[in-house]
Amino acid sequence: MAFACAPSVALAPAAVAGVSAKSSSRSTPNAALAVPLSTSFRGLRVTSTKNSARVPLQPLRSSVRAEVVTEPATKINFPVTLAAPGGSKDLSLLGTGVREKKIGPLAVKVYGVGAYADPKLLDVLAGWKGKAADRAFFDAIVATPCEKAIVIVLARNVGSDQFWNALTEELAPRLTAAGEGHGDLDEFGKLFKDRSLKKNTGVYITWCQPSTLQVAFSDDVTAGGVPSAASATFESHGLLAALFDIYLGKEPVSPSLVGSIATIAS
Repeated sequence: MAFACAPSVALAPAAVAGVSAKSSSRSTPNAALAVPLSTSFRGLRVTSTKNSARVPLQPLRSSVRAEVVTEPATKINFPVTLAAPGGSKDLSLLGTGVREKKIGPLAVKVYGVGAYADPKLLDVLAGWKGKAADRAFFDAIVATPCEKAIVIVLARNVGSDQFWNALTEELAPRLTAAGEGHGDLDEFGKLFKDRSLKKNTGVYITWCQPSTLQVAFSDDVTAGGVPSAASATFESHGLLAALFDIYLGKEPVSPSLVGSIATIAS
């Protein structure tokens, strides 16, 4: 991925170190805030709160007292428990990492990333306790049929075209290798068109089984809370598998995230 210069659950060991307490307000999601509209794109069902790709942010929800883990490289806080936008349950933090871009001799920190999953996944991963977190360990995270999420929080201002082009560079070859078309990718990209992606912007990617992708945005995660609803919904197992392979596959864009999650097996 290239960038131009310019819930109450048993926690995985990776989510325990560095935990601190952070207070914020919690509001109950209001289901009547938006009326979903459905549109069909090349057989792909997309549901959004507006008929354009640029969707206004949904009201935020947060916990009264949320524990967080601080990603060490970016100093970005990730909640230990996440009520993922569009999801049906609280998810547990598996680990955190940083996405860096090499610019000459410098490693520029582009964003922090956190991986979340239904706490029942920890029962599956218990089979690796005391062993090395091998390829099968990460394959199990992706393959286990449970809700999971990737949360991206920008550590610097990034142009929407820069962000999307970089993501496309990672997604396109994975979709091609899996024999998937790029129609889903094109529609997913419309969500980022002309979107302001500044420092502390949050991007929430939630996998609801079996093949529903929920996407949400927060203009500033430090303002307190997680979007209460998804901005858009896609039905595309291929796109979901490619997205999670970017972070948990054989060639992850954030080795530090993989290393953090691997401590679950230690």
